[in-house]
Amino acid sequence: MEAELFEQLKLPKAIVDEFRIGWQVQAALAVVKQQRINAVCQRLETRQIEGIGELTHRIDPDVYWSMRHRFGAGCWRDKDFVRDCERKGLVRRMRSRPDKLTVRVTGIQSR
Repeated sequence: MEAELFEQLKLPKAIVDEFRIGWQVQAALAVVKQQRINAVCQRLETRQIEGIGELTHRIDPDVYWSMRHRFGAGCWRDKDFVRDCERKGLVRRMRSRPDKLTVRVTGIQSR
């Protein structure tokens, strides 16, 4: 089916090769970038404010959009999908530590 489409469009061979191979190169480079991000994230520790949220993963934009396009808009909200990506080594969980939130308001005396 793909070959028929390219023949119907009468595209030059270089363009057809880019369509067939170029996106694979982009995907491979995105995976390499994600592996570098994973390595850095394992060395860093993040902190989140208790009750506001937690940074769980850092994901390369190319990987994010590629997976979203392939598996649907809600894939990154699916805990099983994210666990599967972690198991396969595509993404890694961030090391994170909660901080207590303290709000000081001037002008109010404590009792």
